[in-house]
Amino acid sequence: MIPGILIALLTFPGVIVHEIGHEFFCRLTGVLVYDVKYFRVGNPAGYVIHSRPKNFSQQFWITVGPFIVNSVVAVVVALPAALPYFILGAPMSILHWFLLWVGVSVGMHAFPSSGDAKSLLSSIKFYRAQAGPLIVLAYPFAWAIFIANVLRFFWIDFFYTAFLVTLVPKGLVALIK
Repeated sequence: MIPGILIALLTFPGVIVHEIGHEFFCRLTGVLVYDVKYFRVGNPAGYVIHSRPKNFSQQFWITVGPFIVNSVVAVVVALPAALPYFILGAPMSILHWFLLWVGVSVGMHAFPSSGDAKSLLSSIKFYRAQAGPLIVLAYPFAWAIFIANVLRFFWIDFFYTAFLVTLVPKGLVALIK
């Protein structure tokens, strides 16, 4: 088992992008951000402190934000490294390996934390009357977060990232050909 602090140090770009995802969706939805720590040595490795969302939609997007942002950034960063390999069979250069490391680091932190899931579930109760159609997505997403966090012991975050940085580019290559 590798200690969480070591994983955070090796994948610090992912921690930074994760917190940017929370902050971006706070600002996008109009939720005031009080403090952001993009990376630190400790637990948690990063955080965003924000005001209480005014509605369920804001809370939902703030929770889901890192999953969206980290997943997209992981693919976009790893794509220039993966495409020459998959299309041309070209060997990977140092730049390709660097981009792949950054892409994997970012992907490894795509899943929101259990604390994010707890916050989402409590906001469902708090905003129940105004939750709207997002509530249909919120319950399964919150439970998926809990399950993903348990499965981190079995490296589910790494396997998800491997999907993002290998199978997504392979799929794109298949579409192009």
